[in-house]
Amino acid sequence: MIKSVIFLFPVTAQNVCRTNNVNLTQKKTFQSSNYSNQGLVYVSDRAVDGNFSTCSNSEEERNSWWTIDLKGVYKISCISIYNKNATHSDITGAQIFIGDLRQNNGLANTLVKNITKFRVEDKHNQYKFKPPVSGRYVTVRFSDNKPAVLCEVNITGTIIESPFQLIKQKKTWEEALYYCRYHHSNLASILDNRSQAFAELEAERADTPFVWLGIHYTCTLQFWFWVDGNVVQFHHFLQSSMTEDCDMSGAMHTREDYYWHKKSDYDEYNFICAL
Repeated sequence: MIKSVIFLFPVTAQNVCRTNNVNLTQKKTFQSSNYSNQGLVYVSDRAVDGNFSTCSNSEEERNSWWTIDLKGVYKISCISIYNKNATHSDITGAQIFIGDLRQNNGLANTLVKNITKFRVEDKHNQYKFKPPVSGRYVTVRFSDNKPAVLCEVNITGTIIESPFQLIKQKKTWEEALYYCRYHHSNLASILDNRSQAFAELEAERADTPFVWLGIHYTCTLQFWFWVDGNVVQFHHFLQSSMTEDCDMSGAMHTREDYYWHKKSDYDEYNFICAL
C-alpha cells in the first residue's frame, strides 16, 4: 500500500521539484569525507537544510559520494539539485543511485541518472523518473577526483507503507510466533532486499539487541524454513552464525549491521510481525 505524504518545504530557486517534497531535514545524510576551512566543517546535512547559500563539501578524492537515508522506502519521481556558483560546483559527470541497499555506501543500488550539462546558480537541475524509482537510499557519486559539493537537494516521492510491525515485547520465539498469528498475520518473512529494508526500519526502534524473524531450523529435516511456507532463497545470515542446532531460530541484529543470527528459541527479544 502506498500512502501519499506531502511536506511543505521552502523553495527559493526555479525548477525545483515541487509536489510531495520529502522533508529531508528529518532524514540522515552521509558523505565520503568532510572538507573544513577556517574552523567551518562542510558536513553532509548542509545539502538538505533549506538554505541555498550553504553547501555540503567533501575533500577532493577519487569517487567521492554523498548519501541520504530517507528512513523509509519511497517511490521517487523527481530529484532536483541546486549549486551556487563556486569552486567545484559544476557536478557534470556525477551519477545518481537509488535503492534499498546500504552496502558500498549506496553504490550497490541502481544507477538511475548520469548527470550531464549541469547548470550552476540560475536554477535547480531537475531529474524526473517515469515510472518512479523505489528505494530507501539516494546516493550521488562524483566523477574523477572531484569533491562532493551539493548546496540544496530536493526529493519528490510518496512513502510505501511497511508490511511489518515491530512489537516491543520480550518473548521467546514460539511466544512471538503465536502473538503474530493471533494479532496479525505471522512472524515476518524476509524474501528480498526490499523486505530486508523494511525489517531494518522496524529493528532500529527495538529495545533488545535482536528481534525475532519468522525463520526456523528443523533438526529432523536439517534445513531452514519460513513459518509462512516460503522457501529460504534470500538470506542475510552472518556467516559465522550459520552452525545448525536444534531449538533455534533466526533473529536480526538491531544495531549497525542488521545481519541475521541463529539464536536459541528460549531467548527473549522484541519481534517483527507481518501485517
